[in-house]
Amino acid sequence: MSHRDIERVLAGELSYDTLADPEQAVVRTAWDGRIDAARKALDLEAEFKAAGETWSESDAGGSVVTRAAESDR
Repeated sequence: MSHRDIERVLAGELSYDTLADPEQAVVRTAWDGRIDAARKALDLEAEFKAAGETWSESDAGGSVVTRAAESDR
């Protein structure tokens, strides 16, 4: 397993497709971690409110609810 090639793929310097299956699995695991961390850092409600935007989301029952920037959820 080439750790150097894995790091190069993660840095965007080498194509994912050049890696063998085991290295690709390591890269996918790293990508999953990065995506999960980025998703957890999102606060779209705060961003929409700051931009004065209205947005829609589903409530606990699955019904669509429209929110306004000035509303207090």
